[in-house]
Amino acid sequence: MSDNVDTESHEPSRERPRKSSLGIVSMILGIVAFMICWIPFVGFIGMPLSVVGLLLGIIGLIDCLANKKAGAAFAFAGILICAIAIWVPIGLYRGINAVRENFRAAAELRRTDTGDHAGRYWLSDTDDSNNWNDLGASKHSDRNLLRSTPDAASKPSDTTDVSSMSNDELFEILEADEPKVHSADEPLVVGYVEIRIASVTVGVVPLTRIDGSLGESAKSHLSIKIEVKNLSTNRKIRYESFAGPAFSPYADRASLRDNFGNSYNAVGFKSLAVPVGRTESESVYPSKTIADVLLFEPPVDGIEYLELEMPLKSVEETGEGLIRIPRTMIQTM
Repeated sequence: MSDNVDTESHEPSRERPRKSSLGIVSMILGIVAFMICWIPFVGFIGMPLSVVGLLLGIIGLIDCLANKKAGAAFAFAGILICAIAIWVPIGLYRGINAVRENFRAAAELRRTDTGDHAGRYWLSDTDDSNNWNDLGASKHSDRNLLRSTPDAASKPSDTTDVSSMSNDELFEILEADEPKVHSADEPLVVGYVEIRIASVTVGVVPLTRIDGSLGESAKSHLSIKIEVKNLSTNRKIRYESFAGPAFSPYADRASLRDNFGNSYNAVGFKSLAVPVGRTESESVYPSKTIADVLLFEPPVDGIEYLELEMPLKSVEETGEGLIRIPRTMIQTM
């Protein structure tokens, strides 16, 4: 008679991996900092928590990977949240400071300008476009008015007696700082920069929308395509579009007027679309050429020419460039 013996098989016990609590602490600190980081200026109060949480998250992640502990996901999440909570207050501060500086500059312009607002614009909405309206249309509307109203600030020196000057002499003083008119038939060369009017057309404008898709304007506009060439052999030039930055209404921009004294508004779009061919900002290397497109309202009938005035600081030069575009150069699409 044999005895039946029940046998039990015993598997080796599996130890549960140890957890690193540093990742959990990092994530908690990051969440607290993230909740207050969106409040302007107050968000900086949570930055010490974010920094501590970021350091703990990094240490916790290293500990998990090196010692095969659990909790690496918490540490990674803590690092990510803390990094965002650090970046957001800094970004908000820089943005608010930029807006404040822009308003300060605008207020300064309003205090110091004495009727000479050439190149200054403000934003208004009409139909499909935002027109940057030229506040300085009166600057060039009637230059004969300058002859009878001389500006004392334009005197050559403090000792010059303007009362004894003739009207022609006063007019020459007032016109001393006016840019010389250059024909669009030939390139305008300033320093190491060559600016050429490639084409001038009136018609519907092809656009690139903010999402990258293509479209076109609902109305016809005057489109001026320019080419900027760096004539230097060893110096690169930083080009900022003559159209000016989109979100700064008081920035210097190209302006346009005709032989009748009419000024034409530069054109922008509500959808933040830009004309195909627009170059907002780019470094122009030696002997290289870039293209840009400027948009304005279409001119009135019967003009003889248009005058395009451009701030040369956009190509790292000083002064203004003035190019006269004959009517024969304007094509209708």
